[in-house]
Formats: sequence, C-alpha cells, structure tokens
Amino acid sequence: MSLRKKIGAIWKIALLGGLTLAACAKADDTSRSTAAITPIAQAAAVAITPTPGPAATKDPLTVANTLYYLGNLDQAIESYTEVIANEPENAVAYNNRGNAYRDKGELEQAILDYNQAIDLNPNYAEAHNNRGRAYQAQGNLEQAMADYDTAIGLNPNYAQAYLDRGLAYREQNQLEQALADYNRAIQLDPHLPAAYYNRGQLYADAGRLDQAINDYSQAIARQTDFAAAYNNRGLAYQSLGQLELAIQDFDAALEVDPRYAKAYVNRGLARLSQGEFELAIADLNEAIGFDPQDVTAYNNRGLAYASQGDYEAAIADFSQAIALDPTFAGPYFNRGLAYEKLGRTAEAIADYQRVLVLSDDPALRQRAEDKLNE
Repeated sequence: MSLRKKIGAIWKIALLGGLTLAACAKADDTSRSTAAITPIAQAAAVAITPTPGPAATKDPLTVANTLYYLGNLDQAIESYTEVIANEPENAVAYNNRGNAYRDKGELEQAILDYNQAIDLNPNYAEAHNNRGRAYQAQGNLEQAMADYDTAIGLNPNYAQAYLDRGLAYREQNQLEQALADYNRAIQLDPHLPAAYYNRGQLYADAGRLDQAINDYSQAIARQTDFAAAYNNRGLAYQSLGQLELAIQDFDAALEVDPRYAKAYVNRGLARLSQGEFELAIADLNEAIGFDPQDVTAYNNRGLAYASQGDYEAAIADFSQAIALDPTFAGPYFNRGLAYEKLGRTAEAIADYQRVLVLSDDPALRQRAEDKLNE
C-alpha cells in the first residue's frame, strides 16, 4: 500500500491512540493554601465582616490584613509599613508585609521582612515557613528546606509546613518523602484542601487514578471553588476514558474561572476525542484567546482541523505550536501527517526525521520510523 493510501488510517490511529493528545492535556501543578498566612487569618476574617462602631476603633494591623485578603497588596504594604513605623518590634507586621511582597513577586524584599520578623521572634514558625516559600520561589531549595525543617521543629503540629515541605520534596523528585509530608499534613489538618490536591497530583503522576480522583474530590468537598482540582480530576477521568465525567469537571472549573485556559484546552481535547470537532475548536479558540502562548492549544486545534479535512489550517496551527516550542515533537509528527494529505511528501519526511531527533517517546519514535520506512 502506498504512503498516501495509508495516511488516512494512520491519522486515525494518531488521533484515537493518544499519540499526541495525551501529551497535550494541561494539568495544573502544585497548589498551596491560604492557611500559610496563619498569623493573620483570624484577624482578617473579623475585619472583612463589617461591624458597627467608628472606623477609628479598628486595629491598624487588622485593617492591613483586610487589605491583604482583599488583594489590595500595595495598600496593604502601605498599611503594614505604618504599623511598623509605630510598632518597630511587631514581628507579625513584618511577616505579613513579607507575604504581600511575596505575592507581588518581590521576593528579595519579602525575605528581608521575614528575616526581620525572625530576628524579633526566633521562634516564629510561620515566618520561617513563609521565608521558605520565598526561597523556593527563587529556586533556592536548600534554604527553603532548612526553613521548613525549622518551622516543623518549632511547631510539630504545623500542617501547612508539612504541605510546603512536601511541595519542595516533589520539586526535587523525592516522591516518597513528599507523600509522607502530604499524609502528615492531612493527619494534622483534615480540612486542608491543598494537601489533598497535591497528594492527588502524586497519585495521578504514578497512574493511581482512582486514588487521585478521591483526593481531588476531597479537595473540592473542602473548597467548592477549587478550579484546579476540578480540572485535574477531569484529566483523571479523561485518562480512564470517562469523557462525560471529565467534561462535567471542566465545565465546573470554567464556571469557577471563566478565563481558565487550561480547562478550555482539556475540554477541547475531550470533545475532540468524542468527535465533536466544532465544539473542540470553539474551546481551543477560547484557550488561545486567554493564553496565546499555549502550545498545546494550537497542537490540539490543529488536530481538530485535520479531523475535518482542513489540512492547511491544521498545518498553520502545528507550525505555530512548533514556533512556540521547537522541542515539542508531537506537532512535527502531526504536521507530517497533514503534509502527506496534501501530497507534500518531502516536507512530511523532514518532520518525521525531526521527531526522531527530539522525541524520547518509544511509541512516537516507532510511528515516525514506520512512516519513514513506508
């Protein structure tokens, strides 16, 4: 059978066999909990609830905490600075201003504030833990781990510190230690949604999908607006072939966050697997609109166009995916298939050869080799 005669059958295998689609699902990675801001959680909750009485009676630190929890970071920093000017030994104000700086991405300034909080109160477990998070955000895992260990040493019942250390272990691919820390966090605080979520991630990565689904469900039960948990549970259902349940979860993620590009990518992928190409394209258009740098959205939309026979549009999308990430082998293979459909054999061969250079996926490499040997 000629190369061109075989192409339709091979395209179908590529689409339905998960050759590139599985690589193009979009999981959200680690999640932390707002419980890390333990020194101010109760005060902020009180401040957010309007209470009678003149505004002048409000505690300045409570006002600053309220601004922080409302997301007004610049105003929160100004308010914490005023508190510090009047109370230069207020370790909590330094810690909480550090949190605001960290949330703004000003990590060096955050670390300076955590340092000051720790100098004022060396036993301040939350400040050690928060500094660890800043160090981890900088990629300084050694310092982060030291701070997490210190926080746990100061407070062995500090669930958030176990969760954060577990995230650092996972980043270092020390998965057993990560799992042990997530388990301990859940044991200490069974109401901590991020601990279930991140343990679910470990289970999903290990292929233990039923356990992953259970943990994502536990996270959602504790935080019903946890969009990433809906998204990742949807991916687990999708991997099990339960596409209707997957789509329900992607719908739920998008109801929580209508600008959630990853959920559009994943719902588009599920609809593509169901043969609902127009709906898939609509979802992938939304994903690209919210995140024009999303390589997987272009790749998957290319697959949808190809499935409709629009190979020129497919090639344009695969080419855009390659332009965004020249090391991603999947779009090269898919573009090769589209080139073959248009009789552009030399360009197809070049793409299959590129797959062999880039890919370490045995299945994808074998298919590229099979195409070159036809």
